Amino acid sequence: MKHRTFFWFIFPSALAMILFIALLVVSVFIQSLHVIDEQVPRIVENCGPIGGQEEPILDRKATRELRAAKSLGRSAGFSNCLDCNHPAITERRRCGSARTVSQISSAAP
Repeated sequence: MKHRTFFWFIFPSALAMILFIALLVVSVFIQSLHVIDEQVPRIVENCGPIGGQEEPILDRKATRELRAAKSLGRSAGFSNCLDCNHPAITERRRCGSARTVSQISSAAP
């Protein structure tokens, strides 16, 4: 088979692999460096038959505007990956001193 024929035979498959695998991995990596914006609270006075009291509610309009301005959310960098309170990190610390499989299984809850 000629090289040119082989190239055009492989090209659609290689293009599909790049589009469906590589671009998705890059997208997931970029999204993992961001956290969603927090919702915007607002204090309102709620008056009832017993009396009035202040209550926090979510300002949906301000939250929607904030999310429209920054669609990815706040940039967190690698702090998501380095979060010491992540369950995987705490599990690793708990089982980190174990040397054998039986010690790891006995350390499990």
